Amino acid sequence: RRLCTAPASARLTTRAFDDLVDQLTRELAVYGEHALYELFEVFRRSRGVESARATGSALYREFIVQTLNEEFATLFRDYPVAGRQLARVAEGWVVGTGELLERLDADRQRLARVFNEDNDLGPVERIEAGVSDPHDGRRRVAILGFASGVRLVYKPRDLTVDVAFTE
Repeated sequence: RRLCTAPASARLTTRAFDDLVDQLTRELAVYGEHALYELFEVFRRSRGVESARATGSALYREFIVQTLNEEFATLFRDYPVAGRQLARVAEGWVVGTGELLERLDADRQRLARVFNEDNDLGPVERIEAGVSDPHDGRRRVAILGFASGVRLVYKPRDLTVDVAFTE
């Protein structure tokens, strides 16, 4: 909710924010898939289904509904390390996304001047999030696509060394 009320979030379209949320979802899925599979196996056997091949989509839906209704309590209780890792991923996403929005807001006029002949860039319409490995608290490179047609690469680190190297 804090991200949605940040000043820079008004400069993102719903689609761009959804791009960020999709990246978070993919990361959480990667870190949680093995533990969730094990929980599903226990759930499946508790329903008397011994063969994984006999598992139908109705049984899987029932597992998902139960897991969501209990707000993942079983996952976090039975797999505390996975729960801690999922929390770290989510926390890193919140911090990194907030930082991206703050930096975008702070640098917006300069970006327009340098990359769009001093014309407004317009809202960010798309974000290709997670185009790099996570570094420094799960921050990642992202490609921002603005309504003006300008596309910029956001690197969440100090580029002083890069600039000095190219000069």
